[in-house]
Amino acid sequence: MAKHSLAKILMTMLRLYPDASGENFDWALLDNTGHLIRTGTNDLPQAEKCEIILPASMVLLTRVKIPKANKNRQAALLSFAIEEQLISEPEMNHVALGGHFPDGAAALAVIDKAWLVHLLARLKTSHLSPVRAVPETLLVSLEPLSWAIVWTGASGFLRTGEFSGIALDGNGNEAPVGLQLALREAAAPKKIVCHTTGTEIPDIDQWSMQLGIPIERGKDWDWKKEGASCPINLLQGEFGSKQLNLTWLPKLRPALIMLFLMLALQFFGIVVDWARLTHEKTKLSAGMTRLFRASFPDASVVVDAPLQMTRKLAELKHAAGFQEAGDFLPLLAGVSPLLAALPRGELKGIDYETGKLGLSIEVPGTDSAESLQKKWAASGLNVMLDKQAPAANGNGVIAYFTVSSEGS
Repeated sequence: MAKHSLAKILMTMLRLYPDASGENFDWALLDNTGHLIRTGTNDLPQAEKCEIILPASMVLLTRVKIPKANKNRQAALLSFAIEEQLISEPEMNHVALGGHFPDGAAALAVIDKAWLVHLLARLKTSHLSPVRAVPETLLVSLEPLSWAIVWTGASGFLRTGEFSGIALDGNGNEAPVGLQLALREAAAPKKIVCHTTGTEIPDIDQWSMQLGIPIERGKDWDWKKEGASCPINLLQGEFGSKQLNLTWLPKLRPALIMLFLMLALQFFGIVVDWARLTHEKTKLSAGMTRLFRASFPDASVVVDAPLQMTRKLAELKHAAGFQEAGDFLPLLAGVSPLLAALPRGELKGIDYETGKLGLSIEVPGTDSAESLQKKWAASGLNVMLDKQAPAANGNGVIAYFTVSSEGS
């Protein structure tokens, strides 16, 4: 039973909502379908995955046009690209890159680096490694041509677009000052939807009259359950996960399937072709064997029909008086003109063995033997200089040549 419960816990998502100190957390444990299992404060439970919901007041959402560069260099430029928008020094901030606005400007999320480092160190002591940290500002859904407010009673936040939003402070019964400023700086939406967290509901009618824009009552907002996706994850760059990211692998599935099918088809084609050629070879071998047996019925054993046929034909030719290029007389006839040109007494001996004619010739020296071999080879003979030995009379050397027919 304990093992079953542990397996169930390991298939869950832990969502954390830190306070401004980064020490304390509200948390919600969700199952793999997104249903709430239980909630708590501190005493963090273990889960298969962990994510951080960053309070709107801790994250600045902004935009800036940055020069094109490789990813590593672009990440290093982000903090300095918004230096004029911040009071603190660039190196004190962690800047995360989101998507891009229609005009090409980059969407950025900025957070205090020291606070984020402290937060992650606090979670590390609880053996938790979050896979993402997202601003709650971008978790509330947007209707077409509308803005969305989440109001907690004395404060809240406003989302104005896919990558944009701000934190809001209370202003009594009047509309928040941040909301008023946002309407002056951007094109006004057709309506604003106001979600609440179960606290006192603001006077949205008065807000609507003050702003001149319809404000509708939305649903109850709960960070524990809302916002399954977010366009900006602040755990990137130096805070990015060191684990191997294989989320791109499913995108390769169609290409891998196609590659597998191509390889399978090619392999099948090779097997079919091999089977066809093997069948043809078997038929040809059988035909040659039948022909050999029909031609030479006295042959008791047939091992290699083509080779045996060649030998039998050679025997028949010899028996009929036909000479082949490798026989003694044809070889001797080929070298006779060259031998006749030698000075008297230089030819010492002639022998023949299986298609090769051996010549022993006395020459003045080693160089003369090599010159003679090149001269004969130039005349078209297949001649090899096998060895040389001193002559008995001490004058020159005896060179031993082998003459054979072409291809032997």
